[in-house]
Amino acid sequence: MLIGNRMFYLWYALVAGIFSIAILPTSSTIYPLVAAFDANRWLHFLAYALVTVIPVALGRGQSRILVSFFAVATCVAVELLRSHIPALPHVDQAAADMFGVAAGILLGLNLRVMRHSARTMNEARLDSSKELTQ
Repeated sequence: MLIGNRMFYLWYALVAGIFSIAILPTSSTIYPLVAAFDANRWLHFLAYALVTVIPVALGRGQSRILVSFFAVATCVAVELLRSHIPALPHVDQAAADMFGVAAGILLGLNLRVMRHSARTMNEARLDSSKELTQ
């Protein structure tokens, strides 16, 4: 449980970072430092994949997963609105964001299934060893 909480703290930090970079205007003093990372499609892909994989793989309730998808959808919407706001940079990263979200969902579902199957195999081994000893 402690690892899950730490991963969700990491998730909150990643979502806050993605959102703050998405709304960062070009006239700010921080933007030249972030511009190299903001223009890289692979970093967008990896960031959105990581932000999506954490709640899908570790989320237990549907409400937690839906809230995480709402946060990801908000970040993607801000990325799509960048072209209509003149103060924000005009970088088309929406395709990389969407592919990152899709890859994160698929990887998260695979991790969840692997974790569940490992848990059921361990339970089956424990049950069979109890039957053999009795």
